[in-house]
Amino acid sequence: MVCRGVTVLLVCGLAWTAAPDVRAADAEPQAIVALVQQLPASTTTIREDVMQELAALGPAGVEVLAGMLVEPGEGDDSDARYALHGLAIWYARSGAEAERARFARDLVTQVGQLRSPSTQRFLIRQLLWAGGQESVSELTGLILDETLGDATVHVLLAFQKGAEEPLLAALPRARGSNRLRVIQALGELRVREAVPALQVAARDPEVAVRLGALEALGNIGGRAASKSLARAVASADSPYERAKVTAAWLRLARRLAEGGDREAALYIYKKILKGRRWRKDLNVRSHALRGLAEVQGVEAMPAVLAAMKSPDPELKRAAAGIAAAIPGTEVTYWWIQQAGQGEAKTRAAVLEIMGNRGDRAALKTIQAALAVKEQPVRLAAIAAAGKLGREEAVPWLTTILADRDREARAAVKEALLHMLGEAATAAIAASLDRSPPATREALLNILASRGAFAHLSTVLRFTRDTEVAVRLAALNAVGVLGGWPALPLLVETILKTGEEPEREAAKDALVSICGRQADRDPCARLVLDALPRAEVPARCALLAALSHVGGDPALAAVREALAHESAFVKEAAVRALADWPDVSPAGDLLELVRTAPEVEHRVLALRGYVRLVGLPSQRSPEETVEMYESAMAAVPRPEGKKLVLSGLSKVGHIRALALAESHLDDPAIQAEAAAAAIKIVKGMRGTHQEKSMAVLQKILDISGAEAVHEQAGETLEYLKEYGDYIVAWLVSGPYRKEGADDADLLDTIFPPEQSNAEDAGWWWPDQDLESEEPWKVDVSYGVDGEHCVAYLRTRVWSPLEQAALLELGSDDGIKVWLNGSQVHSNNAWRGLEPGEDKVNVTLREGWNRLLLKITQGGGDWAACARFRTLDGDKLSGLRVQPE
Repeated sequence: MVCRGVTVLLVCGLAWTAAPDVRAADAEPQAIVALVQQLPASTTTIREDVMQELAALGPAGVEVLAGMLVEPGEGDDSDARYALHGLAIWYARSGAEAERARFARDLVTQVGQLRSPSTQRFLIRQLLWAGGQESVSELTGLILDETLGDATVHVLLAFQKGAEEPLLAALPRARGSNRLRVIQALGELRVREAVPALQVAARDPEVAVRLGALEALGNIGGRAASKSLARAVASADSPYERAKVTAAWLRLARRLAEGGDREAALYIYKKILKGRRWRKDLNVRSHALRGLAEVQGVEAMPAVLAAMKSPDPELKRAAAGIAAAIPGTEVTYWWIQQAGQGEAKTRAAVLEIMGNRGDRAALKTIQAALAVKEQPVRLAAIAAAGKLGREEAVPWLTTILADRDREARAAVKEALLHMLGEAATAAIAASLDRSPPATREALLNILASRGAFAHLSTVLRFTRDTEVAVRLAALNAVGVLGGWPALPLLVETILKTGEEPEREAAKDALVSICGRQADRDPCARLVLDALPRAEVPARCALLAALSHVGGDPALAAVREALAHESAFVKEAAVRALADWPDVSPAGDLLELVRTAPEVEHRVLALRGYVRLVGLPSQRSPEETVEMYESAMAAVPRPEGKKLVLSGLSKVGHIRALALAESHLDDPAIQAEAAAAAIKIVKGMRGTHQEKSMAVLQKILDISGAEAVHEQAGETLEYLKEYGDYIVAWLVSGPYRKEGADDADLLDTIFPPEQSNAEDAGWWWPDQDLESEEPWKVDVSYGVDGEHCVAYLRTRVWSPLEQAALLELGSDDGIKVWLNGSQVHSNNAWRGLEPGEDKVNVTLREGWNRLLLKITQGGGDWAACARFRTLDGDKLSGLRVQPE
């Protein structure tokens, strides 16, 4: 509400400056009431006119507006609140100091006139915008008010300047919650003059006051505060109180250090680190250790090292982080001295610190540690070299790639992979020429993973390496890094190599590069030009590549290869058709299913056909089912029919259900047909409930498979309980209007309500029919936002014209149209409750169009609907089909 008022007034701010000078005596209460009743205004012009007049009324206007405020629940005073908050924003502008001071006095004056604490606090809060140092004196008298003190102190804290003196003066007389708030405010403002009084309050018998005073002392700082906190720590009665006091003591130590009193700060940190009461409180000890290190620097490192040797992993991690974070070369050299001392785990931890510190002064120490035989030390040195050495460390690390130690090689690969900077990438590429074969293979893989596009020319050279493993790694890297210029080399490799793995790697690289191109025709032409020159193995690889490139010329070449004299080429052609990126060769595959003499080719063709039919397409569900029907007719064996049923199960349509049902009586595929039918019913989104229930009952009657029987039973129970809820909808939205909230939007007309509703961009929502609330259409699955609306539409078929009861629920508001006529509206702000709204309607014989409009204020966003008899019983014979 307040935000809307702010918007209104900010828009009109410039107009107020030109408002006429209306005298306070001219302010008529009735006229002001009439003005504010126009808020929020329907147009900007009206808003500007209203605010110009209000801004000119001065104290009399504030008095009338304040008099319009009421307690929550006793009336609607939103217009007055809009206006008062807008005036506060207006007086906050630069150059309005004198007006602001007058407005602050007017507000405080009205606070004294009102008797409602909530309205008084509202006026005080307006000083957060319209107040300042000049308003402090006006508020001083309210600090100790039992009901208004909290709001007053909050406003004074926002002012800061000038607030210290009245708060300090109020402390001796403050009582109850006001006393605690004043204490906290003095601590937040760090008023040193308050320390003596706070020391007295730190011994208060009331726990809240005592802890508040101690926290304030900790924030203010100073040695005087330290004594009080030390006594409180020693005398704390409960773990909670000790934790709160210790936190204040640690904050005091930081304040002391910030103020230059290192000695007092160190006393606190050392006291905590040595104290038995904090031995198990690792969080406190970690904070104390960090503070000690920040104050002492290198002198604190022995204590940090001791913590690193602790048996507790949390403290060890904290110590390692502190050691890495404390700056200074002298700290780095201290850790360098420790690198050769202690057991292996400790030295490894020291090397990790060196890597994390980022100080290159430790490089020589890290390099020397790479030759250490102890595994933890060596692995830590490898990781540190990768972080700290970067390109300088590349030669050290690459030599380890030829090592027999598998763990060390893996650590080096990880270090080189994540080493920062292009210079490191260049160093890795430069090391290829001087590395042995096994190392070259690893380095090429690393360059590919690092995305070393600038070094493609170097990688290409190694596609001609003497070692097969290196050539394979180079070809894989070319597939990641290469573009059009690399394609001829890959094609020539496919044509000329005698190594099957190398030919396959070149083909994969070619496919990878072509797949990244928007226009794949040039790639297809390159492969097609090479086909006449290709021997059988190369021809097979090129055909496989064409299956990923696609296009009519490529498809023609693959079809031609089906008649090739080589059995290997024929099989490659079948595989290529089966792997095609679109449905173009579906007819070819179906023909192969019917006529191919080789059983393997028929199996490959059927798998490919089912895969292609299942690809996303613009076909209607009926057309897709027809394709599955053709496949079912083409395969005589049960194995093939099972494969077709697996694809059919993804089509949520009544014809798909009929096809699956027609095979329930075949014992060889009964279980697969039943499983497909169950999936189809779930995918039908609640349409054709009666037919679905009949098929499920048939499955229960004939199926002997336990899992299928259980699934059918659960799905049937769902349909019995929730089957008449409409869960098959199309959604359009969200729709918004600037300056309007969800309540305004219910009556705002958007495209789905108009004649161009078909252009509204309708889509299927994601609907979980197996959720705990299957009757609910969760609009927020596909639409996000607040203060907006969405539309749901569907069609309901009735076997005859009949009266019906439409039961509805919505979160938030709802408006309903049946066959184009509005039948219901409820501009509510509520959660979803099934059947909360009930409307008597008449269903036509045949199809009925149902449209819902659902508002969204915030949080959940959903709806539910179903038709019942006028007595509330199930209405049979209905079907649902969105369109």
